[in-house]
Amino acid sequence: MIWIQKLLPKLIMEFFLRYLKHIGNELTRRREETILSLLPKGKEIRYLDLGCEDGRLTLERANKIGTGSIYGVEIMDSVIKKARQKGIIVKKADLNGKIPFPNKSFDVITATQVIEHLYNIDALVSEVYRILKSGGIFIVSTENLSAWHNIFALLLGLQPSVGPFISSKFSIGFHPLYKEHIKDHKDIPHLALMSGHTRVMAYNSFKKLFKLYKFKFLSEKTVGYYPFPGVFSNWLSSLDKWHSVDMILKLKK
Repeated sequence: MIWIQKLLPKLIMEFFLRYLKHIGNELTRRREETILSLLPKGKEIRYLDLGCEDGRLTLERANKIGTGSIYGVEIMDSVIKKARQKGIIVKKADLNGKIPFPNKSFDVITATQVIEHLYNIDALVSEVYRILKSGGIFIVSTENLSAWHNIFALLLGLQPSVGPFISSKFSIGFHPLYKEHIKDHKDIPHLALMSGHTRVMAYNSFKKLFKLYKFKFLSEKTVGYYPFPGVFSNWLSSLDKWHSVDMILKLKK
């Protein structure tokens, strides 16, 4: 990014960064709307959110389902406390290992923007399959390594912004909004404590992983298409899933 900053006037650079942040926020909102649309409904449903953080999104999803049986798994103590204060039954666990629930415990499980932070994806997927009831639903999302902005970074000889991250101390690679993310960490401290992206997947590989674990595919959604905003981005991401920003699968055991 240093050489780009030298080439572009300051005002143009500021506009560019604001634009990227705008479409990033738009993408986050659209992703969550898509996840909510995929959730089944039923007050008897037992729902588990893996990587529930402070429980804000967990409660929104539980409300959409219509259930009061709400569980979470999280590893950071600071946000576990906040989630429990919201009435969520949270267990502390590392998702690289065993998930502390019995076999066939849940009707619906979500793991959104979590899998890319793990080093043992097989553990997560096999454990989800174990604790899902027969016919249970698993909704999982992650960033797409084959999105155009990552391909562009590689063409320039840079580490893609999606990762894998190669340093927990320094920003190395194509990270236009790195400074903005640091500002966010001051407002939301637990973000700074999260581990970086260690496993990132292209669209077809993401699907193949769950196919090999015998999940049935109910829905495949993609969200975002950099550098385009709004309706145009939504249209392109549905047309070209292979190069969209985020990937969302609805799976059935």
